[in-house]
Amino acid sequence: MDPPWELVMTQRVWDATLRSLLLQPAHIAVGRLTVQGTRRRRNLLVGNLSVFFQARFPAGHVGRSQVILALPGPDDPVQPAAWLARLGVEPGSLTVILLLGLGKDRQGWVGAVQEGNVLRPLDGVRVLGPGMLHLFRAATAPSEDSPDWAAERWSRTRGALGQETWRKLRRQRIGILGVGRNGSALAFQLAALGISELFLCDFDTLEWHALDAFHMATEADVGKPKVEVLARRLLEFRSDMLVQYVQGRATDRPVIEALREVDLLITSPDSGCARLLAAHLCQTGILHLDVGTSIQTTANGERILAGDVRILNFREGCLQCVGGVADEEEARYELLAPPDALRRGPPTVWSEQRLGSLVTLNAMTVSSSIQLYLDLLGGELQGSCWLRLRWREGEGLEVNQGRVGATSGCRVCRGGDVD
Repeated sequence: MDPPWELVMTQRVWDATLRSLLLQPAHIAVGRLTVQGTRRRRNLLVGNLSVFFQARFPAGHVGRSQVILALPGPDDPVQPAAWLARLGVEPGSLTVILLLGLGKDRQGWVGAVQEGNVLRPLDGVRVLGPGMLHLFRAATAPSEDSPDWAAERWSRTRGALGQETWRKLRRQRIGILGVGRNGSALAFQLAALGISELFLCDFDTLEWHALDAFHMATEADVGKPKVEVLARRLLEFRSDMLVQYVQGRATDRPVIEALREVDLLITSPDSGCARLLAAHLCQTGILHLDVGTSIQTTANGERILAGDVRILNFREGCLQCVGGVADEEEARYELLAPPDALRRGPPTVWSEQRLGSLVTLNAMTVSSSIQLYLDLLGGELQGSCWLRLRWREGEGLEVNQGRVGATSGCRVCRGGDVD
């Protein structure tokens, strides 16, 4: 069975296109496509769209891969094949046709993918941004069936989030890169909220100094792989959840292949290399949430307890744009080096990088990051955001938040490649 085909675009492009088509009847929107395929789905990434009068549309003018959006009028056909014939689209290239505003309530849609001489249904449309709209073809829509006990188990969460936001959350496929103190807490909170699929990746084993804040672990788990311990505990908590894991490095091929298939990639590793890799992977239509905490001391002996949360929408900046990779050159070297290559500097232990860590600071930062993600699903958060927390001893929590975007010349989200 072929993987589903999904059209992917940003909220900015989606809103601007619909507005233009509503104001200009008998027009269509056309743009280029980039295909990003995985074993589980094929993403058809949309760049900017241009609006044309239908009668003047130069078929195939955008190249070998194109997308066409239209709002059919009362006298227009509602079959994708009829529109392709009307516009004179030749079957030699990849073309996606999406018809919107169908039916009496004007909320229906139908789409098709023409690849060579084959015409097949478009399976879904994902709009990345506030509300995280995800349209499904009827035959591929996820089942809403659940056992009787589930209604009671999720009643409070569903009531607090609202049915639609909770349903979106349930459908998300989430990956966590780095499952230490913050990563294990992130996994538990997501499981407690009701997500259905989770992928975990970490290279390390559980050590005594991490036991105090590794969620749900026991003393008997010391010395075991972190991902194995966490996956087992999560399944004890949620037997209905699909939990997959790989004990490996971020640059391992099985890890990269698995992360390409998630909807949300959460990073909480110690490695700048892992963060840089995640930033590149998220340029294929994946939402990125980065979580970090630190306890440092200033020259005059003042302790700084801080947490950083960065949520980055597709094509609205990347982790490198907001300082999430402290030493890009070192991270890039590790990313591109052969598996047996020497590090450019001596290995460091955690105590050389920070004073320590506190489960209280971890909990505040993790909870804030998950709540920010829920705000995006619900439509309250309007774009990429950087949330900085600082606990001022004797005073309380200080919060600074701001919108972020892409920086000019960024090698990651402004056209840069891993190699």
